[in-house]
Amino acid sequence: ELGGQPLASVIEVDPTDEGGRDDLVELVRRADVLITHGPEGALVGLGLGEAVRRDNPRLVHAHLEPSETSTTGPLEDHEIIVQAASGVMAGIRGAREGLVFCDFPYANFGASLVLAAGILAALVQRESTGRGGRVSTSLYDGMMALHVMALQRADKPTTALTRTLSGAGVAPSWLYECADGLWLHLHPGAKGATERVVEVLGVEEQDFSLVPRSLDEILARHERWQGAVRTRKRAHWLERMWAADIPVQPVLAPGEVLKDDHVLATGQVVEQRDEHGVFTAIGPPTRVRGHEAGPPPAPAVRPRPPFEHLADVRD
Repeated sequence: ELGGQPLASVIEVDPTDEGGRDDLVELVRRADVLITHGPEGALVGLGLGEAVRRDNPRLVHAHLEPSETSTTGPLEDHEIIVQAASGVMAGIRGAREGLVFCDFPYANFGASLVLAAGILAALVQRESTGRGGRVSTSLYDGMMALHVMALQRADKPTTALTRTLSGAGVAPSWLYECADGLWLHLHPGAKGATERVVEVLGVEEQDFSLVPRSLDEILARHERWQGAVRTRKRAHWLERMWAADIPVQPVLAPGEVLKDDHVLATGQVVEQRDEHGVFTAIGPPTRVRGHEAGPPPAPAVRPRPPFEHLADVRD
């Protein structure tokens, strides 16, 4: 809600019914943004072809296209397939040998971010042109967008990146089990943090670099640290490591985050309702508040059309 007024409403239509399709087309004719996914032919079948976009020239149409690569062709749009095709699985190391599937939906997350950014850009452009446009991406494109830090150096990789991509320099997960069976996650990537971890744990290390030279050295260090961590309870290590300015946090069970101090302080714990009743969940971290009562704001300066400034440069 904003100022006590609902920001959104839900309207259910049945696109398989003729009347439902008519309702859907009418909604799109009055919409600012249309978000769709799947084959283009399915949109035409729903009556959402070019005719609708001509009737609403201000419409921003955001479409999640089927994924495709130049080497494999069309991909099944499933998270696990896209992760495999993007090379991400080859760069993840876990508790066992071989490729590891990451259960965090990187492809879906990345595609959502890219699509949202495209929608906002199209809406800003519409302010100067008066016309909407089409924005498109795919799960594969979203996955690659999150993979860009590695890919931007792939043609001339640094030594660290070469070791990582070859599997020889992949850092351990830094997940450690404590004496009480609880887990913590530490990341000695800050300046001097590796030395501080070694001091707090009371282990001996000859190499204080973040990533040792070989996979055998990485695993050996991991075993030394794990052996030390397993001698005390998690509360002990958290107190000692926080006092030493080591980046470390407890690994919480899914429900425990609802009691986290930060989440509670920011008001992210909310009650939601569905057909099964009321349940507690994590709400959006963004809060929208209305303007205070007062005179209307001054008119905004009309933005210049995209790339218009290039003419000034040429002149």
